[in-house]
Amino acid sequence: IPQLDFSTLSTVLFSSLVSAVLYYSFIALRLLPDVITVFKFRAKKLFKENSLNLDLVFLPNLFSYDVIVRKKK
Repeated sequence: IPQLDFSTLSTVLFSSLVSAVLYYSFIALRLLPDVITVFKFRAKKLFKENSLNLDLVFLPNLFSYDVIVRKKK
């Protein structure tokens, strides 16, 4: 087993952390337009009904709606 000094260990940890952040930010950026359109749709629906129902804004509900829209396309 090769001995790892602290500098190489911290470098490896930092680089893996940076790559993970880049990866997830890339995924988030790809999902962003869909999420924004869903939020707009929800907001319009809420303002039409004039009642802020928390179930409509809930995240699982949001993503299930997103999946339904994608299946229709």
